[in-house]
This record gives sequence, structure tokens and C-alpha cells, in this order.
Amino acid sequence: MDPLTIGITLAAKYAPDIIRYFSGDKAGDVASKVIDIAQVVTGTATPDEAAAALELDPVKAIEFRTAVMADEQVIEQMYLADTQSARNRD
Repeated sequence: MDPLTIGITLAAKYAPDIIRYFSGDKAGDVASKVIDIAQVVTGTATPDEAAAALELDPVKAIEFRTAVMADEQVIEQMYLADTQSARNRD
């Protein structure tokens, strides 16, 4: 599965509050950040392994959601930078 799809799937399932950041040119960056967080929390090497680990371990799923919430400011800054660059262009 491609990183954008995995990132959106993880966010939708475990941290739906951040779905709004998956738009524009930075959607891939947001997905990568979400995947990175999942891999760190689960201790896995690939996005697919991280998704599977979160599915199997509810404690890890809660840790993932907590970590995403902690990094939400970084994710929001990526989104706002994309929005700002679009406004500057127009």
C-alpha cells in the first residue's frame, strides 16, 4: 500500500481529528509524519508492519493517538505552510 493511503487509514482509524490536514500538496508529508509516529510507537520497520501492530495491540493504538496529539502542532504547521503558499501564489 502507498504511504498516503496508509497514513490516511491510520489517521482515520486512530486519530480522526487530524484528517483535515490531509489535503493539498503537503498531504504526503502529513502521511509520512503519521507513519513515522506509528513506526516509532510500535517499533516496526515498515508502514504495513506499524499498521498491523496497531491493529493487534490496543495499548499501542492509544500510545499512537497520544503521540499524534503531541505532534499535532507540527502536522498543523505543515498544513498551514501549504495553505499559505497557495495564497501567496494566487
